[in-house]
Amino acid sequence: MRRPCLFISVAVVVFAHVTGARADVKVPAIFGDHMVLQEGRDLPFWGKATPGETVTVRAHDKVGSAVADASGRWRVDLPPITAKGPFEVAIQGANRIAFSDVVMGEVWFASGQSNMEFGLSESDGGSEAVAGAADPGLRLFRVNRADRVPAASEDVRGNWAVSAPETAGNISAVGFHFARFLRKSLQKPVGIVHTAWGGTPAEAWTRTASLQGTPELASMVEFPATDQKTLAAIRARYEKAVEKWDVQHRNANPPNRGEKLGFAKPSASLQGWTQVSVPGIWEDQGLVIDGAVWYRREVIVPEDFVGKTLNLYLGGLNDCGTIYVNAVQVGDGCKRVEGRFSQRELYAIDAKIVKSTTLTIAVRIFDERGRGGFRSAPGAMAVMRSDALTGVRVPLAGPWMQKVEKALPQMDPDFSSRPVPPAGMADAQAPGALFHYMLAPMIPFAMRGVIWYQGESNAGRARQYRPLFATMIRDWRDAWGQGDFPFLFVQLANYDSGMGRADHDWAALREAQSMALSLPNTGMAVAIDIGNPTDIHPTNKLEVGRRLSLWALNQVYSREAGEYSGPLFAGWSREGKTGRVAFSHGSGLRPASGKTLVGFQIAGSDRKFVNAQATVDKGTIVLSSPEVSTPAAVRYGWSDAPVCNLQNAAGLPASPFRSDDWPYAP
Repeated sequence: MRRPCLFISVAVVVFAHVTGARADVKVPAIFGDHMVLQEGRDLPFWGKATPGETVTVRAHDKVGSAVADASGRWRVDLPPITAKGPFEVAIQGANRIAFSDVVMGEVWFASGQSNMEFGLSESDGGSEAVAGAADPGLRLFRVNRADRVPAASEDVRGNWAVSAPETAGNISAVGFHFARFLRKSLQKPVGIVHTAWGGTPAEAWTRTASLQGTPELASMVEFPATDQKTLAAIRARYEKAVEKWDVQHRNANPPNRGEKLGFAKPSASLQGWTQVSVPGIWEDQGLVIDGAVWYRREVIVPEDFVGKTLNLYLGGLNDCGTIYVNAVQVGDGCKRVEGRFSQRELYAIDAKIVKSTTLTIAVRIFDERGRGGFRSAPGAMAVMRSDALTGVRVPLAGPWMQKVEKALPQMDPDFSSRPVPPAGMADAQAPGALFHYMLAPMIPFAMRGVIWYQGESNAGRARQYRPLFATMIRDWRDAWGQGDFPFLFVQLANYDSGMGRADHDWAALREAQSMALSLPNTGMAVAIDIGNPTDIHPTNKLEVGRRLSLWALNQVYSREAGEYSGPLFAGWSREGKTGRVAFSHGSGLRPASGKTLVGFQIAGSDRKFVNAQATVDKGTIVLSSPEVSTPAAVRYGWSDAPVCNLQNAAGLPASPFRSDDWPYAP
């Protein structure tokens, strides 16, 4: 059945420069080879074409068409596809686009700030996880972020990749492990769309219209969308100030003398070069400079690599790199595009370059400020044939030779002096900015649900986070138009924020997060026991992913029986000199370690909390203290980095809580 041409208002999608009266059919980056399409749902496809042009989409046995409107926008919704794949998706207008190796499965978006952005290679067991990441049924899409958000966003930057050691290192560790647990239980393809940005507040991920429509949040949006002239002038002044600051606080890339001196040639002398281990940051290896540094090594590849196009995976480089193979430049990531380096993690080696089984790989890394070198996972560095998704990988981690081309003084600026974006600005911290830049161009791509890890940047504004987080969830659901899809989030882990308050901001933020459970189809993974009091980025991401997957497998897929949540506060009652606390998900309450429950407090009408003796009684917790004769309130784990140990029979930790709503202590 032919469906009407429909449009969404959350994204202004422009995918091509139109020349004359004709433009090739274009689609957003979220559509590509190796993508996962959500099974059991209608499948929207959309993009740009010449106004009035008929665009036809064919995916396996489903076909639909639409006519591009006056602005060139079109959308086709295909009915659910029952085939598993792989198959081809073809989009035909005046030109034809085809995507191969497309499969049906489960699609989840993984979003938030740095603890969701935290890469697999950096997490506990990351090297082993990356090395064992090969899985043709697990597909990864990472939205690449820019140094700063552009004033106008037309599409995201990213592409689908089959999970492999070369592709998984920088994907969200939480998202990767979550997907792995789903794969194991569901035995079907899973696609993770990783769109996260460290240090960003929830309002940046929420449309400004939704903020303005919530009375408690309207003041966050200083400039209405209608005031474009004022906003444009403010944006121009701000961007000029930022560029001036950046130029003053970064080193300029010096001329490439190493190439002229033959550093990339296989015949080059290595006299004066030093052997170092790669990957690695050169400051950690004793080289405390900014500037340009060369690395090179010879690698032996199999005979069947000769005369073939190869893929070279180097992972991340700080800050950018120029890449050579047998003295031929195969990539230059040190060109700036919209204020950021254009580097990537995959470089194609032309078959003409591969004349023998010996390759000389040379990398000129330029570090403009901060730390320099290879920030890759060891397993992510390799050479392999481009015509095989899996196959022989020639690893590149290990000893390389290093030579300094140009040492520059280290730049270590105080980023607090960097201009701060005013409200209404298209900047990563500004209200609405990341919704439009990192999310909207992919809406309404069909998916199952969202996993979310964020809140650190809103600590200190916990009261505001209560309506803000709920508004954001509703906003996403409204934008997608897929109903109340599952929205699973991670409650902040234990961390000593150093606020120096009796009642800490992180405890209040956790409380605000838990209030979102009143929304339908939401779930929370408690992480109070697996944080690090001295590190805002705890590294045990596997357990976070597992706890999120328990909720999904039980509540979304009905595939895993048993408990899927830690104990949640369900109320309390006074019984003489004691307080009795009830929990949902509280079967088998017990201490996680030792024989004594810790972390509970009790207070009388004087509002002075003291540590309480806690015992398990008939599926509840009974609290008492000789210092409190008439309990008025109870608390558990109410601090930034509490010592608390209540769990249920499934070993899942209880969420911190308080029964009172008393003002915070000074």
